[in-house]
Amino acid sequence: AKRLVKTGFPLLDSMLREDRELGEIRNQPRIILVAPSWQKDNIQESCLEETLDPLLDTGYRIIVRPHPEFVKRFPAKIKAIQDRYADQPADRLEIQTDFSSNETVYTADLVITDWSSIAQEFSYATKKPSLFINTPMKILNPEYDRIPLVPLDISLRDQIGISVDPGQLDRLPGLVETLFREKDRYGEQIRAVVSRNIFDVGDGARGGGDYIIQRLEKKGEEKEGRNLSPDIDETREELDPDILKKLARHMDQLRQEGRLEDYLKQAFPAQDPVPMTRGGCLARLLREMEALANEEGGKQA
Repeated sequence: AKRLVKTGFPLLDSMLREDRELGEIRNQPRIILVAPSWQKDNIQESCLEETLDPLLDTGYRIIVRPHPEFVKRFPAKIKAIQDRYADQPADRLEIQTDFSSNETVYTADLVITDWSSIAQEFSYATKKPSLFINTPMKILNPEYDRIPLVPLDISLRDQIGISVDPGQLDRLPGLVETLFREKDRYGEQIRAVVSRNIFDVGDGARGGGDYIIQRLEKKGEEKEGRNLSPDIDETREELDPDILKKLARHMDQLRQEGRLEDYLKQAFPAQDPVPMTRGGCLARLLREMEALANEEGGKQA
């Protein structure tokens, strides 16, 4: 069985902070960031020209920001794209290959992508919509549709923006205008999506951190129990009744001998780990009492 842990989205927390620090952005002209994935049939390799040509006619500034992995693996393809659009003025079209800053992500007015998660990051942080081009989806599990749930990668596309098929890219200018005109409505939808799907916004590391600490503490308790006695599980909440009866007999014997009060005042040896559970304490007491009884028995012999 798998354990699902409620944890947040720490990357989103840092993006929200950076977006707040930048304050309100008013670009003139507006900036459209084209940020494809690097999977097979991404925008760059399947429909870049069909995407850029209608956008260049809008008068907006276009920044193409390829995925860093695409730039690293396919430098010749990047060079071909740069050469193809070399005649475009820099203030109209930029092919960006410097990834030392994410400022262009935060300051853009709209992101266009295929299946890259940059759309969620951009929209969640800025509350601005994204535009998705429905290139072929990367499918790692060909039987995903046997699960009666629609993957978020699919269902969110038309909640935080608009999706369009590659054969309809001549519609891009009109879709862009719709997203700009209705940005407030999309902003409310995006806030609802974040509230519904992201735990601990602003404190995203807490849930995962708490879980890791709890698991480590439990592992430590289990290890401590194994080290103290192979026959006694000191991490159990309840000990076996027979063990409790045995412990009671040893304590009664110490009481009859007048040694119980002194024994209970003694601290555990400093070099020994302190038990983390009540069961661990009782198990250690039983072990010490048995050792004490054996020692006394040896002296009498």
